[in-house]
Amino acid sequence: MVPRESIPTILIELPGKIHERTAKVLEWRQWARDQAKIAVENRTKHIDDPSLENLLVEIDWLVQDNISKPDGVTQRFLKYVSMTASIPETWENSCLRLSLDELSLLWTRRLLNRVPLQYLTNMAYWRDLTLVVTPAVLIPRPETEMVIDFALEARHKYHSSCVVNAQSALELQRGAWLDLGTGSGAIAIALAHSFITDHAASVPPIYAVDVSPEACSIAEHNVKRYRLQQSIHIVQGSWFRALDGEKNKNIKFAGIVSNPPYIPKEDLDFLQPEVQHEPALALDGGCGNGLDSLHEICMDSKNHLMNGGILILETHGDEQVTIIEKVLRDSGLFTQIEVRHDCAGVKRFVISQRRFD
Repeated sequence: MVPRESIPTILIELPGKIHERTAKVLEWRQWARDQAKIAVENRTKHIDDPSLENLLVEIDWLVQDNISKPDGVTQRFLKYVSMTASIPETWENSCLRLSLDELSLLWTRRLLNRVPLQYLTNMAYWRDLTLVVTPAVLIPRPETEMVIDFALEARHKYHSSCVVNAQSALELQRGAWLDLGTGSGAIAIALAHSFITDHAASVPPIYAVDVSPEACSIAEHNVKRYRLQQSIHIVQGSWFRALDGEKNKNIKFAGIVSNPPYIPKEDLDFLQPEVQHEPALALDGGCGNGLDSLHEICMDSKNHLMNGGILILETHGDEQVTIIEKVLRDSGLFTQIEVRHDCAGVKRFVISQRRFD
């Protein structure tokens, strides 16, 4: 795993060290907005390019997160920005984490090199979490947040009412969960949080697997930040083979979730420039329809799920959903197979339950 000292500090945890006139901060904001407009006008068009509106929102996030005082300074600053009012002469200086020069270098990399803001600030906001991210891990996407909601819903629906007896229901409620391809640990951490806030009688253990040692280090760091070391176990290895060791080989899971690589290999070179900064290992779904990882997970999950256990998969959408749904149905080992849409209306997720033997 990556040495702990090499994991970066996220922007909002850097100390405030630079006192700057708030008027200068506003000047920097206007400069950044002007640069964004120029960049949008001059760039080669791509279907997934961030809009100017999105870039302007990023600027305000960046300015807000760079102000270190947790009191009303940021709120007053944003109020003046939204009202386009002048800053009073007597208003106190802003205490910044990065200097305006450092911020300028960062924003220039964002526009010219198309580096995602999350990698530049070393952090991603996702659900109610703030996660450390680096180019070693995929930036967690908003649509993936729905996986957590589906997991809670399925846990209540299937584990409580769609089982053969009360003993099976109890075993499923207490059973471990598995996050395959954990990356930053986002899904595993959000699951643990949700199980806790769901007032579960007991919080089941969660195993988080990733083939990348660097990703495992980032995930482990995020788990420690949320003090979930007792609930989440990071395991390095490829899919279910990571569990072949003597310690884990006999575990059966009440739920398996995964957002695996699913982009067809031939499409990788045509992805949005920002996405090309992300690890190919987390994107490349193989040749053809990009289903290499999804197919392997479908084939092997039957051997690792408890009777009545839940499988939740995120896919590239439409065609992949249709194929995966058929694979699960044709196996004869899954029931309650459902297809769910993401917020954009794309058929994105497949949810199923392992039959009882």
